[in-house]
Amino acid sequence: MKRRLFLIAGFIMSYLPLWVIVCFECIVSIIEKDQPLYTEWLALFIVVPIVICNLLLFSIILHKALKERGLQYKVVETKPLKKISSEYLLSYVIPLIAFDFTQWQDMIKFLIIWGFLFLLCWRFWQMPIAWLSMLGFFVSECDLETYDGQLVQKIIISRKPLSRIKGELVTIADIDNNQAIQIGEHLD
Repeated sequence: MKRRLFLIAGFIMSYLPLWVIVCFECIVSIIEKDQPLYTEWLALFIVVPIVICNLLLFSIILHKALKERGLQYKVVETKPLKKISSEYLLSYVIPLIAFDFTQWQDMIKFLIIWGFLFLLCWRFWQMPIAWLSMLGFFVSECDLETYDGQLVQKIIISRKPLSRIKGELVTIADIDNNQAIQIGEHLD
């Protein structure tokens, strides 16, 4: 359950800059127009609560993971996860060019495409996590060694870059099978 909630909250929050722009466009449209503004008000009353709820949900999941008793692993290899930056930027640029979020038809078209993107992320258990860097987190792909010498690969979310602690122990709590969050701070 935690894995699914993390995926949903992360997917919705990965579009945070787009949601802010949509709200901005709706507010500007409300200020400038004299005609009925159903689409703009509807967008604001849907987007704002969903974003706030997902921020709270994501925060709760991360805080719960931080309170768990994590497992210690030896960091064998680590590299920053940067390969998704272009996909992340394109996911904002294309909707802003292709859709007018003050028109209900374009809003519906966008939600259909966004829904298909969500289904793909759900199907392959992939969440766009580049947005975490905006919140001050570092995301690294790591090869880790367990206490019994087995190698595992995980994507680790941490407050400090893990590249400086190669060969040292790190304590992590699993968010799902592939993603984890670092517990505690390592020494610089």
